[in-house]
Amino acid sequence: MYIVHASLLLIFFGTIVDGFWGWRGTLNLNEGQTSNIIELRDGSTRKLPFAIRCDAAGQENYQDGTPKKWWSKLAVVEAGRDVKNKELS
Repeated sequence: MYIVHASLLLIFFGTIVDGFWGWRGTLNLNEGQTSNIIELRDGSTRKLPFAIRCDAAGQENYQDGTPKKWWSKLAVVEAGRDVKNKELS
């Protein structure tokens, strides 16, 4: 019982900390582009300690032409070398 309550308090505390000191932003990339600058919700920008590169992006459709899924192949770049590659869909 104590562990469950302590876990819930930790989750609530994390939400409060994120609300006051966290930040949200977007990074729009076309194929072949690399960037480490994100745009925050208030219009300002923030520099990340790593860069994101978009290697490929696309869309798969059903036979009737409606979108089935969108996907992007991204790479995390640190000090000029790829650290991680991932396909997001």
